[in-house]
Amino acid sequence: ALFTEGNYVAGPITLLTTIASTSEMHLYTDIDEANYLRLQQHLATQKEMPKISVRLSEETPPIMATIESLDNRINSASGSILLRATVPNPDGKLTPGLFARVEIPLSAEKPAILISESAIGTDQSQKFVLVVDGSNKASYRPIKLGPSVDGKRVVRDGLSGDETIIVNGLQRVQPGATVQPEFAKEPEAVK
Repeated sequence: ALFTEGNYVAGPITLLTTIASTSEMHLYTDIDEANYLRLQQHLATQKEMPKISVRLSEETPPIMATIESLDNRINSASGSILLRATVPNPDGKLTPGLFARVEIPLSAEKPAILISESAIGTDQSQKFVLVVDGSNKASYRPIKLGPSVDGKRVVRDGLSGDETIIVNGLQRVQPGATVQPEFAKEPEAVK
């Protein structure tokens, strides 16, 4: 309570107290127009709102939340629409006002090609990788990227998954040059 009995309260628009529910919380986030249209397509085929993943930091496990509602119009100034989700908080660890990272799955899970960020080059308006062929020659390959997953990037188009790509020293290699590949070792799994 901001005021107690006996305090002088000036004006009719004075906040007396704030009440916050902590057993179940509401999360508000904006969705851009393109993703809103993808959500609409998803709802047309699935008939139910997808569960969303809420993560407070990289160290915390994700919390599954339920989309409760969407605003009734797109904000013309920002080109986005407001989404409201309900987040369970049975143990009371969440506090009103926290910021979170939200992931809304708009398609079914499927296998994907993941590459290291260091293997990706930028050429004016497109991303590319350098692929090493059977005769150890580097060739330019434009790619389309998706989201980041565990520090790597999803490749949506441009690679089939069986190529050898240059990960380190990308800036020293020109397309058509002969290279001496050294295969990177996968880091051992942490037990």
